[in-house]
Amino acid sequence: MKLIARRMLVSSISLSTLGLVCSLPLQGGCSGNIGSTPADGGPGEAAPVPTPNSAPTTLPGASDAGAVPPPPGAGPLGFTPSNISLSGINLSKIADEDVSRQCTIQTGTGGYQDCFSYGVSAVVSQSDGSKVEVIVVKSLTLEPAGRINVTGGLPLALVSLGDMTLLGPIDANAARGAANAGGFSAQAGGQIKGAGPGGGPASTGTTFNASAAAGGGSYCGRGGQGGVESTATGQAAAPTASYGTTAIVPLLGGSSGGNGGLGSGAGGGALQLVARGTLSLGAAGHINVGGGGGTFGGPGIIEEASGGGSGGSLLIEAPIVKIAGALAANGGGGGSGYSGTAYGQDATPDAIAAGGGAGGSTGGAGAASASIDGANGLTGAVTSDALGSGGEGGGGGAGRIRINTMTGSADLPGATISPDMSTSCATQGKVASL
Repeated sequence: MKLIARRMLVSSISLSTLGLVCSLPLQGGCSGNIGSTPADGGPGEAAPVPTPNSAPTTLPGASDAGAVPPPPGAGPLGFTPSNISLSGINLSKIADEDVSRQCTIQTGTGGYQDCFSYGVSAVVSQSDGSKVEVIVVKSLTLEPAGRINVTGGLPLALVSLGDMTLLGPIDANAARGAANAGGFSAQAGGQIKGAGPGGGPASTGTTFNASAAAGGGSYCGRGGQGGVESTATGQAAAPTASYGTTAIVPLLGGSSGGNGGLGSGAGGGALQLVARGTLSLGAAGHINVGGGGGTFGGPGIIEEASGGGSGGSLLIEAPIVKIAGALAANGGGGGSGYSGTAYGQDATPDAIAAGGGAGGSTGGAGAASASIDGANGLTGAVTSDALGSGGEGGGGGAGRIRINTMTGSADLPGATISPDMSTSCATQGKVASL
C-alpha cells in the first residue's frame, strides 16, 4: 500500500524564530519530508539559534538498573536533547512506526524518505549555525528484516517520543568516495587536501619523481600518513589535527582522506538517535557511520594513492539504553600503491580494521577498536616512479561515539563498540535535564 505523507502545519514566522528552516509552502512539510514524495525544493535560510547544552559528565561503570523513563507531562522527551529542539514542531499527527523492509532517508536539499508514514520532519540550526535534519515519530520498531539507509548532505537526528527498538541495521557510512548523512565527500582532482575539518593531507611530487602518498582523514583519531617512496627526498605531510567534542556537540560528519590522483575515501556520516523511553539495539542489529576506502595509485599524471576517510559520529540519548549489537565509527583503509589497482576497504560495522588496498604495495589500515589513529601507508617499498609505481595511502582515523542516559551508563551486554569504550573516542554521559 502506498505510503501516505502527513506533513506538519507550522508558520514560517515561528520556524525562523526557532531556527527551523522550512523549504515548502505552509501547507507542506519542512525540508526533509515524510512519505514517499520527494521535497519540492531546497531549504530556505533562517537565522541560526544556538541550542547549547552543557557537556554531560562521563561516568563509566554505572548501571541503568532502577532507572525509569521521565513521567508524563515532562515535555516531549522529559530531558533536553543535544543539538536540536522540538519546539514549534507540530507533533499531533505522529504515530507508531514499524519498519520491516529496506528503506532510505535522504537528508538535505531534494531529500526524501520512504521509511515512515506519519512522522514529521524539519531542518534546525545547531549551536555553530550548521544544519541538521530532524525526523520525529511516536515510537519506532525496526524489525530484523528491516534496514534503514541514511544518505544525503545533512546529519540526521531521529527522535522517538516513546521507545526505539532496533532489531535490524542502520547504515550512514561512506562508500569509497561517496559520503552520506552529512559526511564530507572526496574532493575532485589530484593532490588536494581532503574535505572537512580533518581532511587528510594531499600527496606530494609529480610523475616520475619519488614522493609521498596522501594521508587519511582525521576526526577523533588522526589519519595515517601516506607512504614515502624509498628514493624520495621529502617526507609525507603530517596528519591533520583531531576536531569535535566528546559530547558530539555539534553533530558533525567525518572528513575525507587526502587526494593522490583519483579522489579519496569519504568521511562517515553523522547520526543522532533520541528516545523518551528505552532505546535498544538487538544482537543482530548494527549502526555504522564508518569512513570510505581510499583510491589506489599507479601510472598517470600523479602516481600516488589516496587516504581513507575518517569515521563519522554517533550520538545516542535516552533515559535507558541497551546495546547488544554493534556501534561502529571506524576509519576507511588507504589505497594501494606500486601500480596496485585496489581501493582501501570501506569501514565495516564491527571492531575489525578496514584493510588498506592490496595488489601492489598495501595502504594503511583504518582505525578500529582500541587503535583510534589510522595506520601509515607502507614506506620505502618503492624505489622510483619511473617504474610506474606510487606510494600507499594512509588509513582514516576513528570517529566519535557518545551514549547519554539517565544514570550515565548504558547496559552493554555483549555489545561491540568501535572505537573501543576504553578510548577517548567512545564515551558515556548523562542526558541534560530540562
